[in-house]
Amino acid sequence: MIRLGVDVGGTFTDFALIDDSGGQFAIHKQLTTPHDPSDAVLSGIKEILKLNNMSISFVPL
Repeated sequence: MIRLGVDVGGTFTDFALIDDSGGQFAIHKQLTTPHDPSDAVLSGIKEILKLNNMSISFVPL
C-alpha cells in the first residue's frame, strides 16, 4: 500500500511517500503558501507523485 504524508509548516510544506510492501521512501519539500496553505499541499502532492511516476490512483483515500 502506498501512503502519503503531508506536514504544513510555516516555511515549508513537507511530503513523504511510503510503499509499505517494499519499503520505498521519497520526500519532497515545497514552500508553504501562507495566504492559502492548500495551494502548496495540492501542488506538492502532484509534484511528489510526478517525480515518482505515480498518479493519485496509487494512493488510497
